[in-house]
Amino acid sequence: METRLKVLALDDDTAFLEELRTALESNFTVRVVNEVAQAMRTLAQFRPEILLLDMNMPEATGLQVLKVVRQRYPETSVIMLTGEAKTEMVVEAIRSGASDYVV
Repeated sequence: METRLKVLALDDDTAFLEELRTALESNFTVRVVNEVAQAMRTLAQFRPEILLLDMNMPEATGLQVLKVVRQRYPETSVIMLTGEAKTEMVVEAIRSGASDYVV
């Protein structure tokens, strides 16, 4: 039996989350959430291998969430998502432990 990687996506844009779920669910086990607190609960229960994390959430910045995730779930790879291609944001995300950055 093939084990599929588990992916959690955190973004405040619910339409984008549904598009992302549709794109990924044929190859991954996917959960999507639109609030930081919900993401923290889901991380603890679902234990994804990959977290797709929006850089700009209403409750916290993606960098703040990234730092917490790196401390609590070091085995989870974090890929940052954003609509902005600012070099300093990319550098800070990678320095803070993001595995990659997608614009």
